[in-house]
Formats: sequence, structure tokens, C-alpha cells
Amino acid sequence: MRFSDFTNVYDCVRSLDPYVSYERYTHLPIMPIILYPITLFSLNTALIILLVSFIIYHVLYVYGHLKGEDENYLYIIIISFLTFPFMFTFDRANPEILTYIVITVFFYYYQRKQYTISSLLLGVAIAMKLFPAALIILFIYRKQYKQIIYAVLTSIILNCTSLLLFESGMSKSLNALMSNLSFYQLHYVQYYSGLWWSHSLWGLFKVAYHGVSELIFDNPGFSGLKYFTKPYIAFVLILFGLVSYYTIYKEEIFWRKIALIIFVMNLFPFCSGGYKMMYVYIPLLFFVNSEPGKKDMLYCLLFALLM
Repeated sequence: MRFSDFTNVYDCVRSLDPYVSYERYTHLPIMPIILYPITLFSLNTALIILLVSFIIYHVLYVYGHLKGEDENYLYIIIISFLTFPFMFTFDRANPEILTYIVITVFFYYYQRKQYTISSLLLGVAIAMKLFPAALIILFIYRKQYKQIIYAVLTSIILNCTSLLLFESGMSKSLNALMSNLSFYQLHYVQYYSGLWWSHSLWGLFKVAYHGVSELIFDNPGFSGLKYFTKPYIAFVLILFGLVSYYTIYKEEIFWRKIALIIFVMNLFPFCSGGYKMMYVYIPLLFFVNSEPGKKDMLYCLLFALLM
């Protein structure tokens, strides 16, 4: 159903009891608190507010990076709207729209070396979704270690405070969240749910696993996948360590550092919906404003295929 990522959670967010009232709700506690003000309106009005805000911000964000390109508004329209990430995100109306906005603002302040503000914004993004924690690499690169503490503390404080605001209280809400995550683990990590729009490495492994299993067994089932989750976690942690080292100490071009981190954020989690591809806009637009290089045509092709 169109816009269902928002419409399915509208009532449980409005009740301020998301985990108890909806067994599939797994966003971290700060997300329903941020969404709550627009749920005071009717469903259709709230949806319009969310999507119109997203469109306006996204166009301004793209325009801010392309306005020097001979003011060609056709390019801005094409790059803003005619990509798979945008169309999928709009179609789903996924609340990760808000995380995308926060992360782009984080980069705005980070580029201007306003590290305290950027660390607080990163803390908000981590509070919404854990995977933006990969961006901590950028503070290590700039030797801003104190800002890492600010970001982590901000995310913890925001989520703990949010739990206190729920109707069922902190304890019952936490228990319900753990139960909902078990449901998510079963259906999205082991079973097929979400596989057709996922672009994570785990999704690729699931396809290969079931393909091989069905060649060997008549009814392979899903239970065997659970034995691969811990090895997969170990694998991506090792790979993340290698990518982090290369990003911090070897890669010299800043937009490529960002691209590597964004790809890690998208590829390594168990599930990555199509809306997470919105983050590819960030290195793409930094690339557009970078100094010309010998490999520009190759990167243009790669970005075009991704988008």
C-alpha cells in the first residue's frame, strides 16, 4: 500500500504507546516523539506535512550544491526527483526521511568545522537509527575525540527521555520493544520480508542461501539461517574495521571518505530498505563540487547506476 510506512504507524505514534500498540514497530524511542506533533493532525494532513517538508528540503539541498552549474533547473529537477531512492522514499513515506535531513545538516556544520553542533546532530541521527554511528569515523579522522562522547551521550539521553514519555512507561515499553525486535529478527532477518527492496549484503547472502538450499532439499525452510547471523556480524565488523582504517589513514579525497562510510551504512546492516539509498545523494553532491579528477567518468557511471 502506498505511503504505508507512515500510515501503518500513525495510530501507534499518536497514542504515544508505539511498541505496545503495534507489534511491528521497531524504531528507536526518539522517532515516535519527533513524529508525534504531526500526528495531532488527521492522517492525510500529517502525511502531506511529512512529504511536502521532505520535497522542499530535498530540492533546496540539491539546489544548494548545483546552483553554480549554470543555474540549469532541468538538472536539479532530474537529480532531485527522477531517481530510484527518491521515488521509493516518497512512495513509502518512511520516517527515515527525518534521519536523512538530520545527517545532511550534520555535514553542513561538519564541513564548517563547527564540531560541537555537528556532534549533537550526529547524536540525534544515531538516536533515530543506530547505523549513522559509522559517521563517527569522521571525528576520528579530524581527531575530534571529545565530539564522539557528545554524540553518544546525546543519543542515549534522547532515547531514555523518550521512553519516559510513553503511556506504558519505560519498563513495559522496553519489554515490548524487545518483543517487536524478535518479530523483526524472525521476519526480516531470517524470512523473506523486505528482501525485494533490500540492498544489504545479508540480503544477497539470503538469496544465495535459499537458492543453494532449494537445489539440495525439497523444503529447505528458514531455520538454518539463524546459524549464520553471528558469523555475518563478525564478518562485517572485520570489514568495517578495514574500511575505517582505509578511510581515516589512506583515502585523501574527502567525498570518497563519505562515500565509503555511506556504503558501509547501507550494505552492512541485516536489512537496508530502498529509502536508505537517499544517503547516496550526500557523496554524490560532494563529488559534483570536488576538483576534477582522472576517474570522474567512472564515478559518474557508478553514481548513475546507484541512483
